[in-house]
Amino acid sequence: MLTAFLKWFVRVLLRKPSRRRETNWCRMSNIYTAPFQRGAIGDKLYFYITGTSTPQNTYADAELNTAHDHPVEADANGDFPVIYFDPELPDYRVDYKDINGVSYPGFPVDDIPPAQRQSQTYLLKGDAPELLLHETDASANEGKWRIRASGGVLLISSRNDADSSGEDILRIVRNGTSLDTFEINGDPIGQEDSFTATLTGVSGTVTGTVDWFRSGKQVTLYFPSALYGVSDDTDCTIEGLPPALWPPSKSSSIAVPAFADNGAIVSNVSMTIATDGTIEIGKGLVGGGFTASGGKGFIGNVPITYLLI
Repeated sequence: MLTAFLKWFVRVLLRKPSRRRETNWCRMSNIYTAPFQRGAIGDKLYFYITGTSTPQNTYADAELNTAHDHPVEADANGDFPVIYFDPELPDYRVDYKDINGVSYPGFPVDDIPPAQRQSQTYLLKGDAPELLLHETDASANEGKWRIRASGGVLLISSRNDADSSGEDILRIVRNGTSLDTFEINGDPIGQEDSFTATLTGVSGTVTGTVDWFRSGKQVTLYFPSALYGVSDDTDCTIEGLPPALWPPSKSSSIAVPAFADNGAIVSNVSMTIATDGTIEIGKGLVGGGFTASGGKGFIGNVPITYLLI
């Protein structure tokens, strides 16, 4: 969308001689290029701080490293180069003069914003459309970002200065119009599900549903109802933990707030999680130590939290 000024600017220039043809002259804040008619040989564009005669820089490159001469002069074909405004500068005044130094009708014009200030909607279409962001005053290898959509996944990635490598910082996966997973540096945020747990060290097969919640590297297991059986062993384990909840190395002891042994709630119970997802439960800091009789297992409404480190 062009600003009102640019639309008017084009109408003014269209009133000039018909020998002009379309070209580009100005990309405001590196966002869009304004259509413009070819000027005449010797035409010049002057850029000032709005409302003054103080010259204000324009640039030949999007990084704003190379300033144009002032004024900016049309070449032998009447073409102006691409002109970049500095979005950190005040509004511009633009004066457009012919070879004799006479301003064309309607010029100079004040209050031209150096950056796009109107609400915009941009559409990028393709198999994997992406947007590249380059922060020109950032430290080495910290100024480039890529936003990309591909296969129902939105990725925000850091890039090095050469744009040859980087890392996915944020990953959003959708399921239809709903959120599936949200990951930061590969760690899911706000993920939740349930699994069927099997309790060992008891007679027969004892299973139950365990809900789980994961935010980054923090996992909470929640036992909504009792996972409990008749003990026939001093050891006790839980199997069925999903791989997404397995730690990279065997966990340190994790406190279990409420556990039954021989039909009574006991304290000083902890558990460890192996790298294959097996949960070993015991009294104190070691596995086992339970009574091989009576009731044994988790009572209901018990949350257990641990870290994937």
